[in-house]
Amino acid sequence: MAQFAFPQKKKGQRNHEMDFPNSSAGHPMKKDEKNTAPQNAGHARRREKDRGPIKDIKATYCPDPKKMVHKGVSFSEAILESIVHGAFTVDRHFNITSFNRSAENITGFKRNEAIGMKCYHVFRADICKDHCALKKSMETGRDVCNQMVTIKDIDGDDVQITVCTSVLHNDKLEIVGGVETFRDISAIVRLRQAISGKYCFHNIISKNEKIQKIFSTLPSIAASDSTVLIEGPSGSGKELFAKAIHTLAKRQGKFVALNCAALPDTLLESELFGYKKGAFTGANSDKLGRFALAEKGTIFLDEIGDISPALQLKLLRVLQEKEYEPLGGTETLKADVRVIAATNKNIKEQIDKGAFREDLFFRLNVIKITLPPLSERKEDIPLLTQHFIDKFNALQQKNIESVSPKVLNILMSYDYPGNIRELENIIEYCFVLCQGNSIDPECLPEGIRESIPTDSDVGHPPEAAQPLSTAEAATISAALRMFNGNRGKTAEHLGIEKTTLWRKMKKYNIHYPVKKKPPAVPETLPRESGSEKTGESDAGIRKKILIVDDNQDSRELVRKILAKDGYRLFEAVDGEDALHKIIKEKPDLVLMDISMPKIDGLELTHRVKKDEELRDIKIVALTAHALPQDRERALSLGCLDYITKPINVREFAGLIKRLLTDFPPNQP
Repeated sequence: MAQFAFPQKKKGQRNHEMDFPNSSAGHPMKKDEKNTAPQNAGHARRREKDRGPIKDIKATYCPDPKKMVHKGVSFSEAILESIVHGAFTVDRHFNITSFNRSAENITGFKRNEAIGMKCYHVFRADICKDHCALKKSMETGRDVCNQMVTIKDIDGDDVQITVCTSVLHNDKLEIVGGVETFRDISAIVRLRQAISGKYCFHNIISKNEKIQKIFSTLPSIAASDSTVLIEGPSGSGKELFAKAIHTLAKRQGKFVALNCAALPDTLLESELFGYKKGAFTGANSDKLGRFALAEKGTIFLDEIGDISPALQLKLLRVLQEKEYEPLGGTETLKADVRVIAATNKNIKEQIDKGAFREDLFFRLNVIKITLPPLSERKEDIPLLTQHFIDKFNALQQKNIESVSPKVLNILMSYDYPGNIRELENIIEYCFVLCQGNSIDPECLPEGIRESIPTDSDVGHPPEAAQPLSTAEAATISAALRMFNGNRGKTAEHLGIEKTTLWRKMKKYNIHYPVKKKPPAVPETLPRESGSEKTGESDAGIRKKILIVDDNQDSRELVRKILAKDGYRLFEAVDGEDALHKIIKEKPDLVLMDISMPKIDGLELTHRVKKDEELRDIKIVALTAHALPQDRERALSLGCLDYITKPINVREFAGLIKRLLTDFPPNQP
């Protein structure tokens, strides 16, 4: 910011005869030129008493600094008056010495009211007491730029502004005061709040369609006292949803949370139910358990899938009978507590392994909420990023405004195995390294930067690589193509950690774009030889195919592949929807993703195959995660095949047609 010089009074000069700096056009201020602007005599005396002689700015606004100099205004003050942002200067004692027209409009204070007052009496900002930007500049000699501040206008209303400050020097380069420019961002703040309000529900931020549907059901869920089971990966925000249910329910008691995986069984039992004096060595007094602390409120049991079978039985009694005994006690206590449980595990798999009681699962699974991972709600990343920037600005007293477009592209391309918690940690890491107003790629953690490929396709290992290395590089490249560049799924398929995959990709110079558009479906798909002949036997019959997948893109792709072949196609978005349509339509073939909300694919297959009227329906299992145990179970339940996604469009079309050779489509 430019350094303005205060006018210096010479011996024998009157106040209005002080010399002012020349303009760039060479127009010096005449010593005998009088200032004819109207003055408030009392106010002028007060200003002179507070800070010494001053030169008033003419009240008539003129945007040309050269013309303003001729009207009795110093060149420095003319510059301040000409800028569109609010601006004012202060002396060493923070008395306002100039105050431009935009500052009047933003604050509501007139120039003749503000000049001579302490700046903190005019602005009454939230930083005036401990973090004054002007004071910081005058103490350090450094500029402060774009600091967000809330001030009070003349009516006492809050106004959001951003400020920039710098020091003022005299001709001897001595600091004689400071200058501050500020910009009213109230409209921007209101717009941001409106957007946040639209996509924010009880501190949960999302514009994702699935999460928005959950938002719409939460008031109804909160109105009941039924047990809730929240499923979702670690870091997806399960506790926030539990708190939202508790808040909406307006229960009189507290919200009490406990991570069941954090304590061994012996401590977990006493933590849940409390204990009596003398129950064990060191129990010198009674202690209330979490159920007692949550009386008439809500208890949130996180990681419920990790508790032992013995403790599961005691928890089952609380859910069934609403009563329990403290450890070492004989008196049965009643529990008026709403239970919300959460897990990042597949409870049904735990039941099959004998690690979780089926009867407890049924008690917990009265109302089920399934949260998608952050990798399936990428549209929330910009909102969450800005939320975390605002959060850490407040905590660390910084003024970072946003992330750069390149950083946002990187964040949008990353897979987030740690979900929202990992994104928060990434932004916190960036706050440590960022020294400017915007987060640049250099501020990101090294692993995040390395995980994002260049725009080139899959690369090749160096020519000097050994045959074994070449084979390893080729295997990695093939796996990346199979999973469309998804690092997490590729690493899982190869049986290695994601960090190991990154390291090997770097070693072999392998690059692969994270995002690729789905391959275009050809206008005509090749038909199997003899299909026309087979079709003649079933002429006039249009077979029904049900496509079951909670991913709309996957459903659309399968529909495009099959639509041109004359089949009657139906769609379902989850297990319950699929079961309803299977019962109603009785399709000839079901193409079903095994990972679905409400009822997963394997459970759906089990229900269909044990029903006498439905057991002849042919089912093909689709999956993005090829697990040997899932394949074995799917085939044992009666699935025709177990297909791993993604798959080449032509190969997939041919495979589906081969599966349908015993009932071909209707031929024209």
